[in-house]
Amino acid sequence: MMANVLIFGGGLQALSAAHSLQLSGCRVVMATKGDRVASRSRFIDKHIELEDDSDPERLFPLLSRIVEEESIDVIIPMEDEQAACLSRCKAWLENGSEVKCAVAEDSLFSMVSDKSSFISFCEKNALPHPKTIALKGEGNEHDGLVFPLLIKPNHAAGARGLTLVRSAEELDAVLPWVVSSYGACTLQEYICVKDYYYNVMLYRDVNGRFVNHCILKILRYYPINGGSSCCGITVEQNDLLRICEETLDKLDWVGFADFDVLEGDDGDFRLVELNPRLPACLRAAEVSGVNFPMLIVSDALKGDATPYVYSPGKILRFLGLDLVWFLRSPNRFKATPSWFRFGGKNLFYQEGGRYDAKAFACSMLEGARKFFSKSFRAQKSGMN
Repeated sequence: MMANVLIFGGGLQALSAAHSLQLSGCRVVMATKGDRVASRSRFIDKHIELEDDSDPERLFPLLSRIVEEESIDVIIPMEDEQAACLSRCKAWLENGSEVKCAVAEDSLFSMVSDKSSFISFCEKNALPHPKTIALKGEGNEHDGLVFPLLIKPNHAAGARGLTLVRSAEELDAVLPWVVSSYGACTLQEYICVKDYYYNVMLYRDVNGRFVNHCILKILRYYPINGGSSCCGITVEQNDLLRICEETLDKLDWVGFADFDVLEGDDGDFRLVELNPRLPACLRAAEVSGVNFPMLIVSDALKGDATPYVYSPGKILRFLGLDLVWFLRSPNRFKATPSWFRFGGKNLFYQEGGRYDAKAFACSMLEGARKFFSKSFRAQKSGMN
C-alpha cells in the first residue's frame, strides 16, 4: 500500500517505524527536533528539522504546511511530547485536510498518559495495579504504605525521576527534588517483582476487535532496579493479554496502545502504565511478524486492520543501554541470554543493526554521550 506517512518525532521507535513503513511501500517523511539517530536512517525519505516539536500553537500551522506540501496521508507521533501535541492538534488538522492523525483524542490521551490518572482509572474499574497515592512534595505522605516505595513522576519517560525510597526519612529528603525537577508525582508500592517485567503492545480497531498483539518479556533493564528494556524476548502470555484487552475495552480505546506490566512473586500481574504511542522497543513486534506502523496506516486510510501472524521467541537487544547495564549489574556474567551473545538466528537489535548501519553507529555514539552525561545519570540514579 503506497502512502505518504509523517513520522512526528524521533527516538528508536522512529527508526523501527521508518523501516517497517518503507519496506511496505510507503514514503516516509520525518519531522523532529535534534534527533541524532533515526534521522540518519536510510529508510527516511525526507527529514525536516523543527525548531520546536512540542508547542501546539506554533506547530499547527507548520504541520498543516508539511501535510499539504508533502501530501501526507497519516501522521504517527513517536515520543510523549509529540504525541501530546498531536492529540491537541488532531481535530484542527483532520478538519482542515484529508490527513489522519494516529493518536487518541485529547481528553482520553491526557488521562492515560498521566500515570496518576491511569492508576485511578484502574482502581475505579477493578483492574490490577500497584497501591498508589498522590504526592504534593511535602513528605510524610506514605499513608500506611509499606517501605520500600517508588516515587513516580506523573509525566516522565524512560524511568527518568523514578526513585526508590526505603524509609520515611529518605522520602522526606528526596521528594522535594523529584517534584521540583519533574512535577507532580505519585508514591507507589514497590512490588516484590521477579527479575523481569512485560511490555504489551496491542491494536484495537474501531469495532472493538483486537487485531494484533506482541508481548516482550524484558529480561534486562536499566536502571537495574527498574527501568528501560536492554534485552527481552517475545512471548505468549494469555492471562496477561486478557487483562490488557479488558483495560482497553473499558477505555473504549481505538488504535495502538502499549502497557508496562509487573508480575509479583505471587504470580499476579499489575498494570503500571499505558503509553498511548509507539514504544522504543517497537522492533520486537516487527521481528516477530507484526508490523504495527503499517497496521495503523491501513486502518486509518482503508478501515482494513488485517492481522499479521505473530511468531514469538525473538530476542531484542538495545545494545547501547545493555552496555550500561553490564557496567552496573552484579549479574553481568550470569545473564540469560548471555550478555556476550551478539549473533544468532533469533537475535535482533533495537538500534537497527547491520540493516541500518549508519543509524546503528549513531545510536551507539549517542548512548556513550548519555552515559558520560551527569544530567542523564542523575535522571536515572533513583533506581540504581
